[in-house]
Amino acid sequence: MTALSARLRNRSALVALVVALVALAATLSAATPAHAFTKEQLRYGKESIGYTADQFAARKADFVAHGCWTGPAGCNKPSPYNEFDWSDDGCSPPTPDHLRERFRNACLQHDFGYRNFGNGLMLERTENRRYRIDVKFRNEMNRICGRMFSGNAKRVCKAEATVMYKAVRRFNNWQQQ
Repeated sequence: MTALSARLRNRSALVALVVALVALAATLSAATPAHAFTKEQLRYGKESIGYTADQFAARKADFVAHGCWTGPAGCNKPSPYNEFDWSDDGCSPPTPDHLRERFRNACLQHDFGYRNFGNGLMLERTENRRYRIDVKFRNEMNRICGRMFSGNAKRVCKAEATVMYKAVRRFNNWQQQ
């Protein structure tokens, strides 16, 4: 009876260990993105965010022309570049139409940042990275204002850009992308 009891205890311990390992694996997979990004994707994502909004729009147009929109399905770019999410909603409502058009490329770049750093690839899902993406958005809008206007019109444009930046900082987050 003692040998049988010992075997049953060992078997029970083994079963408990397997159950614990399965639970641990499930926890880790839930906490880890389905796709682990590569260093090259992080580098390329940072480079894309570092471009001017117009340079970024040209890069995005190239990817879209190669069938890339939301990941590898239909994308004719090599791995790991085919994993990026290039989808966007432009400048989200309730942004007035004239500002949506004026700041379109800055908004596209901002959407890319949130979709690839915040969600999707989760390249660097930190509040610091979110802040840097938002500041880049503000700086690009200000650059657009400087290129398009002078004098009072430039000041008004930059004030509108500041309102948009503050709205993004206040009401937007990684979960919305």
